[in-house]
Amino acid sequence: MFINFLILTFIMNACKQSYCKYFQSQGMFDAKASYVVSFSSRGPNPITSNILKTDLTIPGVDRLVAWSPLSNPNVPNNIISGTSMACPHTTGAAIYVKSFNPTWSLAAINFALITIVHVMSSTKIAEAEFAYGAVHINPLAALSPGLMYDIKEIDYIKMMCDEGYNTKNLRLS
Repeated sequence: MFINFLILTFIMNACKQSYCKYFQSQGMFDAKASYVVSFSSRGPNPITSNILKTDLTIPGVDRLVAWSPLSNPNVPNNIISGTSMACPHTTGAAIYVKSFNPTWSLAAINFALITIVHVMSSTKIAEAEFAYGAVHINPLAALSPGLMYDIKEIDYIKMMCDEGYNTKNLRLS
């Protein structure tokens, strides 16, 4: 809460005419939620089937966002979709988990986010096998995942070597 106060204080001091507008939200039920939209990436992973793709799904469709008055259309808010909308959710979730577990590595945070969350149903979408990933993001559940695997870079290298890859066929130097 204190950080929200600092942000609001900064905005009010930085702008000559600042104001805050709150919109009332309304919940709705979508029987297909959570699902992966048609423009989202699908598996299997092109390098190896031992890496799950998609590993995590994040809300990124029809997000209400602040909009620059310098952009077209010239409106204060807009509804847009895509990775650029899902990325802030993922970043926020990772920061949230890290704030409760400051000693965790990026791999540990990722593992927590993809293991203890809302499991998606393959019966809701036809192409689900390679579309819905492992889970739908749930930052609160990721705070205490129970099982933790803090994978290191060398573990990925060993796995790729076991798959028959080397620096030549991966074009690494």
